[in-house]
Amino acid sequence: TGGYIAEWLRKFRRNELTPRLKSAPVPTKRRDEHHIHVLVGDTFEKIVQDAARDVVILLYSSVDCPPCDAMHVEFAELATRLKDVSTLRMAKLDVKDNGVPERMQLTILPAIRMVKARDNEIVQYTGSGSEVDIVAWMQHYAAHDFKDPKWL
Repeated sequence: TGGYIAEWLRKFRRNELTPRLKSAPVPTKRRDEHHIHVLVGDTFEKIVQDAARDVVILLYSSVDCPPCDAMHVEFAELATRLKDVSTLRMAKLDVKDNGVPERMQLTILPAIRMVKARDNEIVQYTGSGSEVDIVAWMQHYAAHDFKDPKWL
């Protein structure tokens, strides 16, 4: 134990410590039944930092959050519909069990963020939460153009 503490202090003094997010266990299935990538603290950056795809993330709590439940249903329907858009990745993070990177600027739940392909710029969704509004926001900010199959 003493050796661990001494090593930690040495790294701390040299500014060599790596920040680590709280994390639920890494899921055995990367995507849920709606084709949504399930993020946890330990996989967040790896999945979100995707130069080829725009990543849309639902930040929610699975406990005591009726607005989160409603948004989760809407997001799941949208993810199922957009599952074949190769330049888009839909993902979700349950903040009950996982830390949220500061750059996501989370202040209220539920929240939707997009991490844009190429430059990883983060765009915050502030709309009505309707399906049409979310898709319009995605199409406006996405680095890659895409068509919503519902409107083809």
